Amino acid sequence: MNKEIIDQTAHFTVAFAFMCAFMWPLPWWEAALLVMLGAFMRELNQHDWDWRRVGTLDLSFFAIGAASAAFLL
Repeated sequence: MNKEIIDQTAHFTVAFAFMCAFMWPLPWWEAALLVMLGAFMRELNQHDWDWRRVGTLDLSFFAIGAASAAFLL
């Protein structure tokens, strides 16, 4: 359980940080698209490029981090 909390916190934090970096030159929706594309590619790589094994929980926390940055900044 503790590893899962750390893992999801990291996904949230990385998405938030990348949104902060990408939102200076780009609109929020383009930044979010890039962050989520990067998150999906990371998950694909982690799961041997089998899209059926990509975790929806992991992508959800990436999305929550991206959305939080978009709304707060």
